Amino acid sequence: MAEATFAECLQVMKSKNDDYAGVSGDPFTNFKASTLMGIEPERGLMLRVTDKFMRIKNFIDRGELSVKDEPVDDAISDIINYMILLKGLIKDKKEETNEHKTKYTNHTLTTHAEWLRDQSRPK
Repeated sequence: MAEATFAECLQVMKSKNDDYAGVSGDPFTNFKASTLMGIEPERGLMLRVTDKFMRIKNFIDRGELSVKDEPVDDAISDIINYMILLKGLIKDKKEETNEHKTKYTNHTLTTHAEWLRDQSRPK
């Protein structure tokens, strides 16, 4: 069951990535768009997960869903894919932060080295 579920989730993720990422190819494009409303992409993604949890909860409570062409299995698969995307968003953000720190550190070291060189020059 796990292998079949993961294979299905991967196929769905690839298809949806084509729809959501568009020409940018960035799988996080639609989540990053949440920043237009002041919401961090990770929080925007988690809000969507909450929607899926509520749908599953309602299925458990009632034993059925009103929208018949979207089975509860789809909501479960969506959550699996959202968690993979969240993992990617967190990794991407961490890498961006590390790049920024490296650039800042390199700039600071270069600036400091220039300052020291200027201080050692005769006046």
